[in-house]
Amino acid sequence: MVQSLIEKASGGKPQVIVPIVGAGRHDILAQARTARQSAADIVEWRIDFFDDWRDTDACCALAGDIAETIGKPLLGTFRTRAEGGRNDIAPESYSELLGALAGSGAFWALDVEAFFTGLSVGELISTIHDKGCAVIASNHDFNETPPVTEICARLSFMEKLGADVAKCAYMPQDMTDVARLLEATASASQNLEIPIITMSMGETGVISRIAGSLFGSAATFASLETASAPGQIPLEDMTEILSLLQKIN
Repeated sequence: MVQSLIEKASGGKPQVIVPIVGAGRHDILAQARTARQSAADIVEWRIDFFDDWRDTDACCALAGDIAETIGKPLLGTFRTRAEGGRNDIAPESYSELLGALAGSGAFWALDVEAFFTGLSVGELISTIHDKGCAVIASNHDFNETPPVTEICARLSFMEKLGADVAKCAYMPQDMTDVARLLEATASASQNLEIPIITMSMGETGVISRIAGSLFGSAATFASLETASAPGQIPLEDMTEILSLLQKIN
């Protein structure tokens, strides 16, 4: 099993992840250079934003260039349209792409959507592990926030699939939904063996990105230049807020 860089949170400073969301090679590498000079702990390449995402060889080659440029752990994510991403992809193509990326040696971890229809997610996770890469299993809903028991059940399912980290992000309708997400975070972080990452999206959910670690979320996402999800805070602001929170906590 690949050792995760993200440890279980206990109220301390979370790992900060920033996304690269360029469409072309030039923009992507420019963002990678910015990420290298930033305070981010981990860099995520959102492959679904890349114009040539259908070209697996091009993706693997560019991944190597990104990894060399950033000098930090690289997380690879192809977010499907159903879960808030830019493009649709067939199950077999998704599996082939992630398998190739895992074998490229460029990535610390790959994001795998835990409920990808038509795909044996557990087998894909095993394949990625066999190639020396960690896995963040994920679930996103841009319409609503599930009940506490359902959120916990989904995170537990990700652990059973063999993921190294379990992640969920849900859209709140009001602050009650945000409170529900944080309650589930506290419960799951105590009951699961693997680290979890949770967030409530949009302006309403911003507090979960800032204070999630106090409830057990081990990482948070901030934006470098362009946000990859609603509610992301610019990295400079996030760094300042987290430092202040850690000082007074």
